[in-house]
Amino acid sequence: KASLDSQTGEFTWQSGDLISVLATDGKFYDFILKTGAGAMDATFEGQIPEEAQITTVATYPRIVANGTENTVCVESTLNYVLPETWTWMKDVSNVPMVAAFEAGATDMSFRQVGGVMRFPVKNMPLEATFVMTMNDKDITGEFPVDLTKVGETAMVAGTEPSTLTVNYSSNVDGASVEFNVPVPTGVYDNFKLEIKDKAGEVLYAWDYTSDINKVERATLLNMSEITLPSRAVAAPTEAWPFFSDARV
Repeated sequence: KASLDSQTGEFTWQSGDLISVLATDGKFYDFILKTGAGAMDATFEGQIPEEAQITTVATYPRIVANGTENTVCVESTLNYVLPETWTWMKDVSNVPMVAAFEAGATDMSFRQVGGVMRFPVKNMPLEATFVMTMNDKDITGEFPVDLTKVGETAMVAGTEPSTLTVNYSSNVDGASVEFNVPVPTGVYDNFKLEIKDKAGEVLYAWDYTSDINKVERATLLNMSEITLPSRAVAAPTEAWPFFSDARV
């Protein structure tokens, strides 16, 4: 997980963070935060097989499980994976990032390859689902990233319909939380958001149609606050156009 300040856009590593690093045996391996929690600069520690070496590609969050054979990185193209379903965690920024660094380097800098739509929600039940249905944007699956231009180009949303589901649970009833949704670049002017309780009852539903919902590389798009069980209009308020890039 990671923290992202909504006012400054500053990214900081947090305890429990991990990055995935591609090795020469064709597999990604997890490196876990060792020092630097709460800072932009951190040290990560992990293991790869003795016969392998670290290559020049790393991702955050990880896009394949630890020790999985690589199927997403072909030469200078990384197919960044955005899942259809994930579990909410507190203080997780979900900023999609990639590091493409020189062979033999002892440090790396992560650059954003997409953006985040942030939805603050009040009065959340103990369990719920947060569902975004895109009518004409593909925000799940694999998105190509040119590793020779990391920090310059970004993932681009497709034009196919897609649905993202976030499973939420907490031990605090009525909590105020933030849903940080990672998305490719694009204009999100045709999607529906629903928040449902454990029984499937819709607590909130709204169709978003504003063309100011624009996400570019490293954009943090703050959406208006939602208060449950209110069905009030929730339109975007402001976009922070630049995240701070994270270094390791």
